[in-house]
Amino acid sequence: NKQFKKPDFLPKGWCVIPIDENDITITHHGKYIQTVMRTMLDRKVSYKRLFMSRMNAEDGEKALRKYKLEWVQKHNQIAKKYNQIKKKQYMNFAREE
Repeated sequence: NKQFKKPDFLPKGWCVIPIDENDITITHHGKYIQTVMRTMLDRKVSYKRLFMSRMNAEDGEKALRKYKLEWVQKHNQIAKKYNQIKKKQYMNFAREE
């Protein structure tokens, strides 16, 4: 199949979807602002909070956005490597059948 040989082919259920760097959300909760991400080990939801008593909202949002952007880049780098490994395993299973 030509579909399997395409470099951008990722089998569903076998891959981690990369995160778009434009999809960073930061929510304001009065005394603090936060962003949400998943942990790398067990994929549980984790929150990164920045309290307004430490810095003003603009600086806090910039710092949080910078932190999240760095996290997204690391996530995508790991996801790309993981997807390559899983695609190779998937193709080996397909060849065996």
